[in-house]
Amino acid sequence: MLDAAAYLKTQQLPIKYLQIDSWFYKKGHKDGTRTWAPEKSIFPNGFENLYAKTGLPIGCHNRYWDNDTTYARYNGGKYNFIPDTTTGCAVPDDQGFWNDLFNSTQKWGKFILYEQDWLNAETDRNMVLLTDLFLGRRWLIQMGLGAAKFGVAIQYCMAYSRHILQSLEVPIVTQARASDDYATGEKQWKIGTTAMFIDAMQLAPSKDTFWTSLEEPGNPYKRHEDMPYVQAMVATYSTGPVGPGDGIGYVNASLLMKCCNSDGLILRASRPLTIMDKSLKQAAFVGGNPMGQGEALYSTIANISGHIFGTILATDVNGTYNLEPMDLTPDYPGQNEDMTTFIYNSFTGKFRAWSSSLPLIVDATTCGTELCVFYSTSLIRVDAYNTRVGLLGEMNSKFSPVSPQRFFALRTTETSDLEVQVRLSAGENIDVWFLALLKGSSFTLFLECDNTHSTKPAVFVATLKVNGDSRCAVAV
Repeated sequence: MLDAAAYLKTQQLPIKYLQIDSWFYKKGHKDGTRTWAPEKSIFPNGFENLYAKTGLPIGCHNRYWDNDTTYARYNGGKYNFIPDTTTGCAVPDDQGFWNDLFNSTQKWGKFILYEQDWLNAETDRNMVLLTDLFLGRRWLIQMGLGAAKFGVAIQYCMAYSRHILQSLEVPIVTQARASDDYATGEKQWKIGTTAMFIDAMQLAPSKDTFWTSLEEPGNPYKRHEDMPYVQAMVATYSTGPVGPGDGIGYVNASLLMKCCNSDGLILRASRPLTIMDKSLKQAAFVGGNPMGQGEALYSTIANISGHIFGTILATDVNGTYNLEPMDLTPDYPGQNEDMTTFIYNSFTGKFRAWSSSLPLIVDATTCGTELCVFYSTSLIRVDAYNTRVGLLGEMNSKFSPVSPQRFFALRTTETSDLEVQVRLSAGENIDVWFLALLKGSSFTLFLECDNTHSTKPAVFVATLKVNGDSRCAVAV
């Protein structure tokens, strides 16, 4: 792990923390958790040494509890666990246990995330959780209270709907895995249906780790990744963490940096990427299959000062869809004499008007075996001559080109200008693109926002002037 952290540093990647899977702690006779602490044979100097040498906070995985656990009072420990003698598992029922468990992590350096995996197995392998009406709620609330006491966020994984629903009473739970475990060459990035439910529970749907490179020679799986672009894009739009799992020497840094600013802040949309209603309706009433290995027709929006910027991802499509701006969100402001919508293909760069009378057609011919990514922008009339301009943002350089983390306060001025405020990190330089429609012709142009000479983050104002010099300068 020290070598991996050192390699990431050489790539100048703004990694924010390390997430450690289940290989660091002792397992019991049923492969459940026996003692949740770093084994001396793996981390002889503990996690505190890892943190001291890398400076990176850590998040750690945990699984279901083995009835062989050293924490149980019936095994000589201090805490109340309820064993299941049939399956060999156990469930804790003791607030003191969770308080002490999370207190122990305070010696590990900067511990920020507890991943409770195997929630399904912990439930299914403990009959008491299936027969006691109150224990399941108590188990998760006790876990949450213990984590909250020390400011440790919780990620749910392999959760049933009941666990996601229970999170409404456990505010320290911030995210839940919407995907299956990652395996190279498989399409576990198809999270759009599950993400809809998780988002409704006010959690961030997260996607499992992924490779950013097609080939990683010498990997023990003897496999390759078919779609690193999609893996990284969906992780970015999930609103959960973006966690690459490449081998040392194989991170595609340029692809990965499409997810974030130079400080590592993920540039998200305003909501997660989820399945579009028309695709879901086809599954229900026409016999399509958008889940699992089936169709992916997903969308999301960024809302900047009431203006809607859409993203549509489509592949493996087996239906035929006439998509309109209203399909992005029921709250879409619609078309009027002061605003029109244009859409463009991310890979071809072709722009065109988009409306209910000029729908975007997505079908098996266009987006069956191919990946399609479309972005939309609102063109705002800025003068009496029907000149219209729209924000394209970081077109081609970021997965989410118009992100609320980057752009805010979009408006027209009294002098027929389009103005937007832009957040830049220290030393950051970006191009902000616009689309203009003038006398029936459309064209793109950009403004450079340059903060490379500053050691502090700053807010810039990008002003596109119809008549005069456009510029991007530090806000006064």
